[in-house]
Amino acid sequence: MRYLELDSLLDQADLVITAEGSLDAQTPFGKVPTEVARRAKERGLPVIAFAGRLGEGVTDNLRYGIDAFSSIQSRPCSIEESMLKSAKWLTQATSDAMRLMAVGFQLKVKPSDSEPADYTSYSTQAHQLQYAFI
Repeated sequence: MRYLELDSLLDQADLVITAEGSLDAQTPFGKVPTEVARRAKERGLPVIAFAGRLGEGVTDNLRYGIDAFSSIQSRPCSIEESMLKSAKWLTQATSDAMRLMAVGFQLKVKPSDSEPADYTSYSTQAHQLQYAFI
């Protein structure tokens, strides 16, 4: 991490995106995304992790500083194909995530006491958002 000057990069960041071949229950025990997330959280930064494969226990990572995760694959494929196309797929997944965030920025924040029965709430320290399943 020190050779990447990660801390210096994190000091300049608003959002952290990290990636790993396989994100699973083992990730918190020595894989790079967890250390990246730990350092990002020291600075109050949100963290998105992408992976070629989401394995068993992937949600465990939410307790270790990773705020959201997604696979870069849109369909099952061989490991060979995944490795060959990973750069393209990672670029596409990142672009998709940024578009989703842009939509989120356009949401109008509603007061937390106005939750209709058919809405689900999502709370953060900063806002109370509500969304409907249509």
